[in-house]
Amino acid sequence: MCMFCAALPATAALGAAAQGEKRKREKEALGRGESFKFARVPVGALTGLVVVVLVIVSTIYHSHHPA
Repeated sequence: MCMFCAALPATAALGAAAQGEKRKREKEALGRGESFKFARVPVGALTGLVVVVLVIVSTIYHSHHPA
């Protein structure tokens, strides 16, 4: 398995974990009545973008380097 293909499931798993952690922190902060102080980073969108880039790079790699 090439490095790009191996990075796809790892990226998706890390993105899902980061999204879950972000939601957990948001929920805890709101439960304590604190104003939301965390940066509003679109974790899901960034993860999706990285996955799409990896798929494109993997396709280019495999079309030029048949294995």
